[in-house]
Amino acid sequence: KIIKGRISRDHVHISVSLPPHVPVSQVVKSIKNKTSRELITEFKALERIFWGHSIWSEGYFAASFGEVASEEIAGWVDEQIVEPPDGDFKIDDDL
Repeated sequence: KIIKGRISRDHVHISVSLPPHVPVSQVVKSIKNKTSRELITEFKALERIFWGHSIWSEGYFAASFGEVASEEIAGWVDEQIVEPPDGDFKIDDDL
């Protein structure tokens, strides 16, 4: 479940709740695949620009937080934006 997310010009910060048995790499791969398909569907020009290449970079950063309240993490996500944000994104429970 995506708890909070912010979009910046060259990266995305999200707070995600995962069961302990789900690998972070699997979730990141799923998010990148689904969002790539959605972006190309909505913005057809991206298909020509990224033909044969990935929209997302290969890497990602992940950190875990145990007993910290979700509100604190949501606040941390908001604080990561040092430039005017490009916007929030809609959280879709189907991811």
